[in-house]
Amino acid sequence: MTATKTTLLTLLAAAIGSISFSATAAPAGDHVVRAEKLHVSANRAYKVAGKRYQPLQKVSNFSQSGRASWYGNQFHGRKTASGERYNMHAMTAAHRTLPIPSYARVTNTKNGKSVVVRINDRGPFHGSRVMDVSRAAAQKLGFINHGTAHVKIEQILPGENATAQETPAQEIFEPVGQTLI
Repeated sequence: MTATKTTLLTLLAAAIGSISFSATAAPAGDHVVRAEKLHVSANRAYKVAGKRYQPLQKVSNFSQSGRASWYGNQFHGRKTASGERYNMHAMTAAHRTLPIPSYARVTNTKNGKSVVVRINDRGPFHGSRVMDVSRAAAQKLGFINHGTAHVKIEQILPGENATAQETPAQEIFEPVGQTLI
């Protein structure tokens, strides 16, 4: 192999190795809620600690209030119920029954801050909590230092206005090379 070919192959390998696929940035307030096929296995009925859960297959006007928590370092990189790797820096969340994947506006009722998250995991299964949000979402909602906050959850359907209030989400997790079925 000539020196020129070796140099070109080295440069190509370096360029490919430096590409990051974890999240794509979206302009502030310019959220695109995409229509996605439901994940078959993540939307089946399941049991945790003896309690049975039946994920919703179709939702309209879903709204829920309650205590949310966040999950971070200890779960970063682990597989979610959707099969995607959990990214604590992406705007995602876990919910016991909302369809996977789907989108929801989460509002901290104490400070009014709001974000739009993509539901890609199941949980929480701790006490009476209604949602686990990513570290990034907790930061934007203003409860990263408190651990939990009282929130209002509203599902957003494709075609609805997904702009978050006061604190627009800046990232939408997009799995690369992975098709949700």
